[in-house]
This record gives sequence, C-alpha cells and structure tokens, in this order.
Amino acid sequence: MARDIRYVPSVREARPDRELRPSESAAEAPAVAMLLALQRSAGNRAVARAIGRSGRALARFGGWSDARAGGWNAADRAVGRTVRIPIEGLTRGNAAADPQNTDPRNTATNESAANRAIAVVPGNVDWGRPVEVLLHFHGHNVGYRERANTSTTGTPPGTVRDVEVDEIEQQLQSSGRSMVGILPQGTTSSGFSITDPEAYVDEVFQKIPGHLPLTVQPQRGRIVVSGHSGGGPAATASARALQAAAGADETHWLAASPLFLFDAINGTGELADVRRLLTAWLDQDLAILTAAGPRAAALLAQRGVRFYSTYTGGVYHGTNVGGTWESQRRENGQLVTVTNTVSPADSVRGHRDAWFARHRGALGPLEAPLREQYKIEHVAGSHDYTVGTGHAASATDRNQDISSPPTAGPGGGTPNVPNYTPGTGHLEQALAHLPGGSGGSGGSATAPPPGSAQEPALARMPRTLARIARPPGPVLARQPHPAPAPQPQPVTPTPTSSPVATPDGHAVDDPFQPVRDGVTHLAEADAAVTAAAHDTAAARRAARRQRDSARTSLQTAVLTLATTLRNELPPRSMLDGYLARSDVTDVAKVETLGRLSAEVERMEFLLGRMYHRGAGTWETGGMNRGAFPDVYRAAVGGDAGQPWCTKFSGYARSRLGFHAAPGSATTTMFQSGWRLQHWSETGATLGAHGDVQTTAADQTVASGAGGSTLVATEDWRTLTHDLTAARRDAHRHHQDEAAARRAVTDRWLETHPHPQAGDIVVKTRGAATGNAYSGGQSHTMMVERFDGHFVYTIEGNRGDQVGARRMDLTDPADTGQIIFLTRLGTQFFGDPSVPEPEREGLAGLVNDIIYSDALLVGLMHEVNARLVEIDASMGWIASSDADASVYEWQTGGTGPVHGAGVSEE
Repeated sequence: MARDIRYVPSVREARPDRELRPSESAAEAPAVAMLLALQRSAGNRAVARAIGRSGRALARFGGWSDARAGGWNAADRAVGRTVRIPIEGLTRGNAAADPQNTDPRNTATNESAANRAIAVVPGNVDWGRPVEVLLHFHGHNVGYRERANTSTTGTPPGTVRDVEVDEIEQQLQSSGRSMVGILPQGTTSSGFSITDPEAYVDEVFQKIPGHLPLTVQPQRGRIVVSGHSGGGPAATASARALQAAAGADETHWLAASPLFLFDAINGTGELADVRRLLTAWLDQDLAILTAAGPRAAALLAQRGVRFYSTYTGGVYHGTNVGGTWESQRRENGQLVTVTNTVSPADSVRGHRDAWFARHRGALGPLEAPLREQYKIEHVAGSHDYTVGTGHAASATDRNQDISSPPTAGPGGGTPNVPNYTPGTGHLEQALAHLPGGSGGSGGSATAPPPGSAQEPALARMPRTLARIARPPGPVLARQPHPAPAPQPQPVTPTPTSSPVATPDGHAVDDPFQPVRDGVTHLAEADAAVTAAAHDTAAARRAARRQRDSARTSLQTAVLTLATTLRNELPPRSMLDGYLARSDVTDVAKVETLGRLSAEVERMEFLLGRMYHRGAGTWETGGMNRGAFPDVYRAAVGGDAGQPWCTKFSGYARSRLGFHAAPGSATTTMFQSGWRLQHWSETGATLGAHGDVQTTAADQTVASGAGGSTLVATEDWRTLTHDLTAARRDAHRHHQDEAAARRAVTDRWLETHPHPQAGDIVVKTRGAATGNAYSGGQSHTMMVERFDGHFVYTIEGNRGDQVGARRMDLTDPADTGQIIFLTRLGTQFFGDPSVPEPEREGLAGLVNDIIYSDALLVGLMHEVNARLVEIDASMGWIASSDADASVYEWQTGGTGPVHGAGVSEE
C-alpha cells in the first residue's frame, strides 16, 4: 500500500471543525488512562471495586502547581501499567525550592523541589494486603523535576529522571511485586531533610488513595530503602533510623528494611558510615540466629537480601572492593586533584568478609546463606544510569504507545518512554533477591490463584466483566443485565457445557487458553500428517484422523470462547450509563456507538478466522448457513438461507441494545438493504399487512434526530456524476485527472457528512454502477474507518465469509456502487429507564471514568488484541498488528481495492 493504514480505536479522527467534548478534557485523560491501566494489570474486578468505592475524596488528577502545561508533572499519568502521581504540599522532607532557572543560559528545570514527591503505583499492587514501599533517594541532579534542557549526560528536555533514566515505573511493574515507589524530591545536592523516614513514607502513602479508585483503606507493609550516588547518605541514614525504631524480636528482624546502594558510597567518610551499619546489622543477625537454634536455617531463608551494593568504577569501585581514584577539592580558593586509596581489606566487601571470618565458628553452616544476604556486585554501564539498565535509550528504542503521553518538552523533547526488557534493570535485579522474587510480597513464581488480585485481567473476564457492567452502590439506580446473544445449536461440533473448557473438557479460568491449546494441538497434528506422508497407509490414515479430531476440538473451543465474549461484550449497562450522560453530545455518543459496532464486527472476523482456520467459506451448513451466519440471523430474524450481509450489520447493533422505538423488538429492517433504506427514510417496517410505522416520523434517521445521518441515493448520484464529468474534462484539457477528481470529492465532503466507523453503507451487488438496486438486490457493509478519501469496510457475506474492502470516494466506479449511507442516532440505543449517572461528589468523579468512550472501546480492543495474537500465530490473518484494519488483516494491505470477482449477497 502507498500509505500506512491503521485502525486506532483509542484515537479519534481529527477534524478541523471539531470541538473538544466535555468528556475529552485534558484533565480527564489521565484518569481514564489510570483506570485502563488498572483494568489491564489488576483486572476487571479492580475496576468493579473502583465503581463501588465510597467514603473518601478523589483527587482525580494530581500534579505540581508550577508544572509545565501538558508536562510530566502536570497530572497523574499512566506509564504502561503503572500510575505515576506527582504529589505536593507535604509537611515533611525537603522544604527548599532549590531553583534551577535563575541563569537563563542554563535552566535545568523550572519546577520547585519544595515539599514534593513522586508516587509510583504499578498495576501489580494488591491493595487487599499490606503493600511494600520502595523509598528511593536520587543523587546530585534535579531529581524528578521535568528537565528544561539537555543534561550533561545527555538526558533530553521534556523528560523526568524516574521514567527516562532510572526507569523505576517500568522496573516496578516488571518485578511483579506488590510494591509502590515513593520518590522524595530533594535538592540538586541530594538534600532531603528526612529525619523520620517512617513518618515521611506514611504521609505520602496516605495521599495515594485519593488518586486511585480503591474500595479498601490501604495498609503499608515493609519499607525497602535505596539510594543512587549522592542519595546514598540519605538512604543509609534512613535504613539506620528504621532499624532503630523497630523491635529486636524475630518478627521485626524478618520485616527489617533492606538497603540498596547503587554507586552510592561516595568516599571514605560514607564508607565508614556504611561499615558501622553493617557491623550493627550482622551482630544482630548473629544474636537472632543463635537464639533460634535449630530453626535458624529456616528463619534465615525467609528473610532474603538485607544489604545490596552495586558499583561501576572510580570511587565506587574503591569504596566497595578497594582501589584508587582521583577527586578534586578546593584549597585556598583553588581546585586541586587528590589521589584516594582504599585497600581491599578496608572496603565494604573486605569489612564484610572480615566479620564472617571472625564469626565462622559461631555461624557454622549458616555462614554461606547469611553472606548471600549482604551482596556487593559490579554492574556494567554508566554511573548515571546504574539504577536502570546502565545505558540510555536510543531515539528508536522507545514505546510509542504510552498511556496519556505528555506533550513534547522544550525544544521538542520526546515524551515517549524508553522500552524496557524485563529483568535487565539493576533495581529489578535487586528486588528479585527479596522474599517472593517476582511474585510480589509474600508471593511466588507460580501462577496466581483464580480470583486473586494478581490474576491476569482477561483470565478473570468470564467471572468479573459482568461486575463492571453491574456496578454496586450509588453510581446508577438501575443496571440492567445485557441480554445474551442468541446462539444456534450447530450439529457438530458443539461447545462443552463448561462455561470455559479445554478441548479435553477440563474447566479453566482463562477463556482464551482452550483456544490456544487447540491451536497447539492442531499444529502438532498437521506436523504429524506431514511426517507420515511417506509412512504406511495405516499410519497416514491415523495421522489424518488425529488432525480431524484436533480441528473439531479447536472449533469447539472457539465456539465456547465466542459464546463467552458475545454474552459479556460490550458491557451493556456501562453503555447505557454512558448514553444517559447529559454532558456528552449526541454526535459524540453516535461516534462511540459506531466504534463499538466496528469492534464487535472485528471480533467476529477474528473468531471466524479461528473457527475456519483462515480464509474459506463460513457457509458450512449450506447456502447462507453456518455456525457464525446462523448467529447473525438469530439476532435479527429472517428465514434460514437468506443472505446475511445486512443481518451481520444488524447483529453488531443488536449487541449495543438496538431498538427501533422504546419498547420495540422489531429488527426486520436488518433483513435486507432495501428494508433498511425504507426504514431509515420513513421509520416504517414491512409487516404482514404492509407498512408498520415502527419509528416515529420525528425520530427517523432521515430526521437527523439523536445525531442520525442519512446520505441518500441522490447525493451519491450527484457525486458520481460530478466525478465522471471531472474525469472527462481533465482528459479533454490534458489536466491531472486524479487531482480533478480529488477536488470534486473534497467539495462534496464540505457539504456532506464524512463517513465514520459504524456507518452502514448499502451498495449495488457486484461491480454494477448507477447507484441503484438491480432486481431488488444489494449488498450491505459497515464502515470501519475513513481515511481521507478512502472508506475501509467490514462486511458479512463477502465471498461467503466476513471480509473487507477499500473504496475510493474519488473514483466514480466506486461511488457509483453506493446506494445510501445510514448512521443510527442515540434514540435507537440505551435504556430510557436508566437515570443519568450522578454528577456530583465522589460518585460523579468515578462515573466520568467508568461511563466513558475510552473505557468502553478500550475493553473491546483489549479482547480483540488477544484474538489477533492467536490468529496471527497460525497465519490465519495477514497482519499481527492489533490496530490494523480488517482490510489489512485479510489482505496484508495489498489486496484489490474493489475486490472484483468476490461474491456478494
């Protein structure tokens, strides 16, 4: 293709004349991103708990008061699956503003350092249990203030250290631990003024719930202290203070705060301080283990690492393991170079080893495991990046899909997040030595149990997605349960009776896993058939029987998954609540309904590709009959064997709760293109004795009510006529024909609605032109997206399957096929008995997030991304990009524009 066409449901098409909707305010974006991050990582149950949250004020957006508008510290932001919360107004810690913008030639940051911190909340956090805290002190730099220039180490403007350099957000998420990060903002000389670290942590920790939708009062667990470079003294002092405040029994000993130092012992004075701390800790270890007697080994195994110091070179090599380095100091107003030497015996490692040598007899077999809890290790990379991966991210090694990205910084600094490979960060490597490893506090490396907060969101979907759709509490007075999609009873294969089951019939919690297993079994069976090609006839027959069995098992798993997804998505009462909002315009609601309809049809395409193992007829039960076409017919009615292109479009709308009028169950307008046009224009449907006025005249599509739009046949004929004339005139005058046709279409679009996702288009059957039915026949399509002059469709009964095409609105051969376009307004959706969601107080703040287009479409898109992974792994679709259009999935973007020769009904 000449252009890169992508389907991006989370980003609306930009129109010059389009105003920002109330539901899209710049302030709301972080809240929506946070909730989506919560759903992706903690699951739908967490979102359900969010809806029922009550009793506390919700500081929804956060931010520092002097932050750059659109910058990193202007609001709470979701970095992948982690929420980054700038907090100000603290009563403890550094109170110095530490301005770094007094010299206009060297402005490092425009933000104050006074009374501030950053809270980092990964999606791993289980708020139902005490939550660990990482208290991390930065070195001699601007800390977590947004940079206004390029640092001496190359850190670009418009970035913040915790994301760009230390990658703390990325590492905490990757670690899997139930741990939040608290990052005190100090001065550029690492001044933090934290004399009581426990009280400081508690003050910041108590502010976090005001930024997140929680249903429980969080409890703080153990504090893990770390420091980088000049932050080492503050980290060491905090670890000592926390130890002094704790008791001396086994319980407190196990919960004592570990200390991580990353290139953070900056000279002989700090070395002496660290040596004294290690002596006190090791002496206490010996006393506790001696008192434990035969339980000592098991007790020690529960604790994990206590001290972990890493070093690169120079002074850090010298203080950790011994060596020589040069430093500068001022004498008599002059800078002089001083050579410093620490012998291996006087280094941290030498001091540790000497203590173990003195107590070897008392420790016995405990010496080796205790020594492992006091680790001193060399790491590669540069000093500035040693908390992170040791190196800076390149311009191309960045995540382009950051949730709610900040705007570019001064000089166009990139807001995109460095990509992070799990396990490569030095902080994450240190955390892996704590109890629970990557499984979180008290966790394990095994899969979380069903229903736990760590269980993957989509694995919980069959049990929990309905809870999103039916929130408790004061959010909505009434939350109707969505009616299940009608399901035919195919003769073979049939879904198992288990709500989710493997091909072998075993119940599981992940609705996608049976399909993944079925795909694996089929691939193995296909390989066995190939391997048996030169074997005996009996062996070949056995291999083919095994492959047939694997195909049937896969189809069973796909039908079961389809049943689950159809019954749960989209969440009907979330949609009803969104449609009841008075602060969202009808035009915006119609746009959301269209995007949801497109996601429903995208889901059906992906499921059908799995069931039929790629391209091929879906009419496996006879003409216009099959496991999937029968579902669409059952949803809107009609006789068996009728063409199902219009029924497919009607099915997608039925999943959104379509009704031709309040209380009406009529869906006969979706039984043919002509019926749909007649109803769109008049509101009448065909009954047993003629027309029935199903929809009131002032509520029809043609009336424009509720954001409806009808682009009638005459409009398309006019466009086709003008394009044909432009082509003729361009040839006659030797002008650029393509440019002439584009100009005609652009003028036409100035006075006609632009096609958008969800619009239903009825065209002539086949390649016939004239903008008219041929013998009453037509073909129905749904718009998936509109890109400039090209319409990308999804359509049923195209080549006896769900397919797609690209139509060029500058080509009269394409526009001459279009009979009409209809866009259904809000009057045809929603439950009128559902009141508007509460707008005030806590419930109002939460409702703005829950009943939003971002969350509704985001849930659908997350599910479809899982389906894409499976289809692409077997080559059943041509693109593995979850944001690609169906046209790209079907053709790889290189298929015919018009699809000539493909049957339509």
